[in-house]
Amino acid sequence: MELSKLDMGKQGINSLVSDLESGILDELWERQNAIAREVYNELKDVHNVSYTTVVVTLDRLYDKGLVDRKTEMCRGGQRYIYSPKHSRQDLGNMVADRFLSYLKTTFGEASTSHLRKKLK
Repeated sequence: MELSKLDMGKQGINSLVSDLESGILDELWERQNAIAREVYNELKDVHNVSYTTVVVTLDRLYDKGLVDRKTEMCRGGQRYIYSPKHSRQDLGNMVADRFLSYLKTTFGEASTSHLRKKLK
């Protein structure tokens, strides 16, 4: 997850990922784990997406390190069961830590000192 992609105009997880990725993460946080078809069934009308788009997006979230997956054998062969890699709270904490580290590295100790004063 890159902070360069942080959109300050959006709230919560939407500031880090696309609306579809956010919807998928929300669904996984609610369910704890799901196959792509279950996620698709919940999001298809809201996001007007195809099943393959959901599958590709889940794969990208896996590549970004935001979801885990395990293989399960099923009637048609194998399928992935996806789960969130981090809780919503842990993800927020990770972003905050990276942002503070970025500030300190880029602008020095004065920037984090200023932030501490602003937060009091």
